[in-house]
Amino acid sequence: LEALRYLDYLRPDGIVVTSSTPYRNIPDYPDVDKVLEAVRRAPRSVVVDAEKLAKEAGTVKAQNIVLLGAASPSLILKEAGLLRTIEELFRGRGTPVLEANLKAFELGKKAALGS
Repeated sequence: LEALRYLDYLRPDGIVVTSSTPYRNIPDYPDVDKVLEAVRRAPRSVVVDAEKLAKEAGTVKAQNIVLLGAASPSLILKEAGLLRTIEELFRGRGTPVLEANLKAFELGKKAALGS
């Protein structure tokens, strides 16, 4: 829903990267299929199931990293720098957390390239 809310601000050459699994934080959340249909009408959009991919990576908490991975092919930032930042952010939380987030990034990137 947040992706849809800000579509009017998207540059003509911009890209929308979002999850197909919403965080339903309001009781009257609109129909997800209609929201995603509107998002996909943007000139460039990437929609991935961030929740499913994060779980596959090892932690549902990695959904934002999945989306970062999905956005990474379109960013001007180099992948190596993104991966270094993920390592710096999560290294102190232990190897399983770090590895889950690195895997989440890769799964998001692969999903975006396949969509």
